[in-house]
Amino acid sequence: MDLKQGTIHHVAGTGEQGIENGPALAAKLSGPKGISVGHIAPEAFVGGPIALLADGDSVRIDTDGRTLEMLVDDGELTRRRTAWTAPEPKYTQGALAKYARTVGSADTGATTW
Repeated sequence: MDLKQGTIHHVAGTGEQGIENGPALAAKLSGPKGISVGHIAPEAFVGGPIALLADGDSVRIDTDGRTLEMLVDDGELTRRRTAWTAPEPKYTQGALAKYARTVGSADTGATTW
């Protein structure tokens, strides 16, 4: 991942339910200078707003207000939401599959009950 000043890198399909790239993402977040947003809820994997980001979109990060705002026209976001489909699970059997099916988002504690 090539991190350049003034750009945002969106790592899709990660998080509790996406279960992909977690360790690699954590390592990258420990290195860059400036702002690093480690988690956004609801997750892209379940259709959260971050799932609608596209290359070239602008995003406003307000660290004091603890907000992240996608600067994309409402009509365009509606079009993207209509076209969005949930990704296939990375794991379909075993412990990680069970975990992904039952875990909640990190904003609610990432619990499995």
